[in-house]
Amino acid sequence: ALSLIIIPAANAEILLSQPKPIYMLGSPIEVTASVLELNSATGLLQLSLVCPMKSTVFYADTIQVSASIATEIKKSITPIDILGDCYISSSFLSESATTSKFRISDKLNIDLTLSNKHLKPGDQLQIEGRAVREDGVLVNGFADISIWNVLKQTVAISNGIFNINLNIPENAKPAEYSIEIFAYEKYNDLRTNKNSYSEKFYVSAIPSKLEVAINNDSFIPTSNLAIKPNLYDQAGNEIAGEVRIEINDSKNRLFVYENIQTNQIKEYILPNNATPGDWRIKVDAFGLEDKRTIYINEYESATIDLKADKLIVINNGNVPYRKLISVNFTRNGEVVTETKKVSLDVNEQQEFQLKAQDGTYDISVM
Repeated sequence: ALSLIIIPAANAEILLSQPKPIYMLGSPIEVTASVLELNSATGLLQLSLVCPMKSTVFYADTIQVSASIATEIKKSITPIDILGDCYISSSFLSESATTSKFRISDKLNIDLTLSNKHLKPGDQLQIEGRAVREDGVLVNGFADISIWNVLKQTVAISNGIFNINLNIPENAKPAEYSIEIFAYEKYNDLRTNKNSYSEKFYVSAIPSKLEVAINNDSFIPTSNLAIKPNLYDQAGNEIAGEVRIEINDSKNRLFVYENIQTNQIKEYILPNNATPGDWRIKVDAFGLEDKRTIYINEYESATIDLKADKLIVINNGNVPYRKLISVNFTRNGEVVTETKKVSLDVNEQQEFQLKAQDGTYDISVM
């Protein structure tokens, strides 16, 4: 529609068509100038795009105007590098006119929809995006998509829609990830209207490997067995959790069965009578397990105690204790020796009655 903006003289007028409120880079701004003179005239008609940082003359030509007959000129300009609140100005001879102000924008409105924001390794993330220009027109252009070092890809935007499917790698590090979108349109290979957008999603830590570390492979009874179960996620990072530990002796008798924390050392004191041979250690949790074998060496040991006239021998080793024990009775420099034959299985004890003449003695056992 044409509207009269300025009438600088009673014998002439310039009418300019009214612009839309918003124009985008790469989109033509069309204007119709209608020049009416009471008398025939010839002069330079000039049309300019006037913006805060720049003014551009996009039409300048000599026209002939017949008396009382409106002369219409239709022209357009396609802004590439001009932004802001602008208007069109026109001049012919001594007359001039301007349009109302309009805005030239390069802004795209972007929205993303993720199929899921909490993912596991091996999952597929479906990304659907929508891009609309500020003037309400659906975008036909491109979207550069990057997700840290996991993905860098460019996809087409057609009628405002773009899609991409991302398979989360099996070894993806558990973390918060940011999807960075840079959407843009092109005009003569120049990026014009554009905008950036980001959205976050999360990859969970999944227990993927379980290992058990021990302080030695060979032990004797009474020594310290230190065990540390290590749990790792899909990226090889240690994670905390609870695992079940089971320790069985060489006769498959249960020694330990409990839950312990990962990445922490758990200590067990091996008993005096720990059965010699191969002991099996197993830890399991989250469908994972690890096994180790340790060797318990033979341990011959006994305690000998004197109580009044009795000699008490206790086998506190893990193998039979069979020896001859000499008991020496010493008085006034004279030594009397009494020999005892000890034959004890594991955990057994023997008592021997000591015999000597009445008196006070120093007694030693060898």
